[in-house]
Amino acid sequence: MNHLSRWKTVQTALLTLFAVPVAAVALAGVFNPSFRSPVFASLMTEIPWSGFGHVIPGALALGLGGLLLSRRIRKRYLWLHKTLGWSYVCCVMLSSIASHVGNYASPSGRSAKLAFLTLGILWPLVTLAGTPLSQQFDQQTHGKLMKVSFALTFAAVNLRIYLAAMLMMGIRFQTAYPIAAWSAMTGNLLAVLLVFRIQAIRRQRKLNELLTHH
Repeated sequence: MNHLSRWKTVQTALLTLFAVPVAAVALAGVFNPSFRSPVFASLMTEIPWSGFGHVIPGALALGLGGLLLSRRIRKRYLWLHKTLGWSYVCCVMLSSIASHVGNYASPSGRSAKLAFLTLGILWPLVTLAGTPLSQQFDQQTHGKLMKVSFALTFAAVNLRIYLAAMLMMGIRFQTAYPIAAWSAMTGNLLAVLLVFRIQAIRRQRKLNELLTHH
């Protein structure tokens, strides 16, 4: 295993390490009120089916995303990668549909609602755009789009990290929540786009080196 492969393995492990506990806490909140945020508690009171429909498949998408990033599974067990991939797509679709209903009735305020509305539109669209519906689908494009999709899925993790950090700094929940909502989405998108740019620069450097040597 070369240096780049090891780094990608570490990245996948770290993402999974953060995603799984957040998914577990989110699932616990569905069944145990003590794990619910004020916004989620309100949603489970007003429209409980929307809470179930958003959190359960959303939590599963978080867990599946880490497995889909695994190069070992993708190379050695392509059938498993495809099965997990279609399960991920279904989870994203179900969770995003339910999220729009919950967002409409949410007491989180206009700014946070707009952030979640934007996320609820981008998330399924990017996921569907990256879904290989034919054998002619460009695998490189598929990989990039699904990484963007998981970056949007992973916004659920960043939302909780940013929110917890701001609350510990004494910022009111009503102020912190919309900031965390926007930061989680835009920060993840910028991060994944930066990674793509760095990878493109590295590929160009390798190509230039090969051309120079020849």
